[in-house]
Amino acid sequence: MSVKTKLIGDLGELVTTFCLMKEYKDIPIEWIGAENAPCDIEIPFPHGDTFKKPTAMTVMTRDLKAIHASGTLTLTKERIEKIQADLGGKGWEYWLGLVLYDFANQKFKFKVHLFPTNILTDEDYDAEKNNEIKIGRIIEKSGKDKRVLVYSSDKY
Repeated sequence: MSVKTKLIGDLGELVTTFCLMKEYKDIPIEWIGAENAPCDIEIPFPHGDTFKKPTAMTVMTRDLKAIHASGTLTLTKERIEKIQADLGGKGWEYWLGLVLYDFANQKFKFKVHLFPTNILTDEDYDAEKNNEIKIGRIIEKSGKDKRVLVYSSDKY
């Protein structure tokens, strides 16, 4: 993994952790920050209606201008199902985060989409690309599904 890729990934994880810490001030949120860890962020205790179980998150970060080139996240359905099974056996829930960012006019802009992986359906995966998650489907769900949390640089 290149240094640039690692930095961009860490940026998305930190932005997500920051947004969660601002929104949920009374719960512990842990940024893992390890390159080969099974998840990037942990919320080790249940909290209210949003995080009903301890929660582990994987965060994927993409340049807003580049998402149309691939259209998918490199996390496959099979990998998600394996992580869900591993965590579920321990009483945890598995969430994904998609951070879209842009540097334009000397400004940094971002939008974070967080969602429990159990809301994904077969339609959310691209069969032609090894069952990777379709970015467009996540963005669509953000406007329709109340379980998808959305944070934006416009808010902060």
